[in-house]
Amino acid sequence: IAARKAKEIIRNVEYVVAIETICAAQGIEFHKPLKPGTGVESAYKTIRKYVKKLNNDRVMYPDIEKITGLIRKGEIIKNVEKVVGGLR
Repeated sequence: IAARKAKEIIRNVEYVVAIETICAAQGIEFHKPLKPGTGVESAYKTIRKYVKKLNNDRVMYPDIEKITGLIRKGEIIKNVEKVVGGLR
């Protein structure tokens, strides 16, 4: 029972992190033409490959699922580490 509960918690955390990641990318849009740091820019570009800028209301579930998949695969971290070095 504890393992199932832990799995559910991890899944929920992945979704929350995905939502926060999408919000961060959108926040970068509001600060243009300022440029983020190298690592943040790498993460931003990775996110924008899969989730386009939010210009109008739309269903966000598909975007959240895409970013959750990237988080699970570690793709965002891998791309950031390519430009700034290992994070672990």
